[in-house]
Amino acid sequence: MISTFLRRRFASQVFVQGFPAEWNADELTRRFGTMDKLQKVHMVRNEQGLKSGKAVLTFVDDSAGDRVIKMFDNKAVDNLICRVTPFF
Repeated sequence: MISTFLRRRFASQVFVQGFPAEWNADELTRRFGTMDKLQKVHMVRNEQGLKSGKAVLTFVDDSAGDRVIKMFDNKAVDNLICRVTPFF
């Protein structure tokens, strides 16, 4: 029952890591927004406040997260392997 609740609650959010640290929210939107409309891009920063090559993407459609994971997880992006996982 709990996993069903979490699945419905966070299905529109994914955690992305491994993309170039110089990318900004616009670049992530350009690349990942092709699957569905992005509602929010949260760039994860390190202790020094610099971009870390990690982000949490929130899509408008609740089922978009699964589609984005299938399309982009373990794929090369600018010669780096990008990991896309569910965000809980």
